[in-house]
Amino acid sequence: MYGKRQNLEANQFIILPRNIPHAYGADETSPWTIYWIHFRGSKAPLFSSRFDKPTTVSPSAQSRIEERLDLFEEIFFTLNESTSMDHMHYANLCFAHFLGSFLFIDVYRNNFRPKEYSENVMNRVVHFMNDNIESNLKLADFANFCGYSESYFYRKFVKETGHSPMDYFTRLKINKACKLLIQTDMKVNQIAHKLGFKESQYFSRTFSNVMGLSPLEFRRQNFRL
Repeated sequence: MYGKRQNLEANQFIILPRNIPHAYGADETSPWTIYWIHFRGSKAPLFSSRFDKPTTVSPSAQSRIEERLDLFEEIFFTLNESTSMDHMHYANLCFAHFLGSFLFIDVYRNNFRPKEYSENVMNRVVHFMNDNIESNLKLADFANFCGYSESYFYRKFVKETGHSPMDYFTRLKINKACKLLIQTDMKVNQIAHKLGFKESQYFSRTFSNVMGLSPLEFRRQNFRL
């Protein structure tokens, strides 16, 4: 790995062994959000030896990507809130579960309990949208996921939800943005990038159109003290 360049694509992860010099950066024309954790311990080599190359977590109804992201953020906010022993122990236990979901990925996926919304095709695509809430997906991506033509998928989705697929996807993103505005101190432009908006101004306009007020005004009215 020394002196080599590894390209990571969407929904991929890599675990580097301890004391490996490295640097990383995003493509200037197509930036991304990266989640990273430093960890060590007697069992650390168990993970780094198996995942020292880019590994893909393919989005599907059983991938549970969004659950991993929620768990990651719970760990982060737990440690950000306090470094007391109770907080540290809780974060470590959560992190063990987080790593286990990668080491035993088939077990993690097979133990997925389908929710009510995964019982039909349209509900599965909504699950797919939630799992890819930070991606900049298009109509073709959703149609391909269902195995439909774009025109048929569009008509079927509108009939069942009352919204176009892209409008529905955008509203899911705005719902996620509301959560981040309330529960974190992330800046508006950081939230915009995290949710796949290339320009923060476009994100703010979209947010205002959906919610009826700007992201900053929404935060002022709802920020958790």
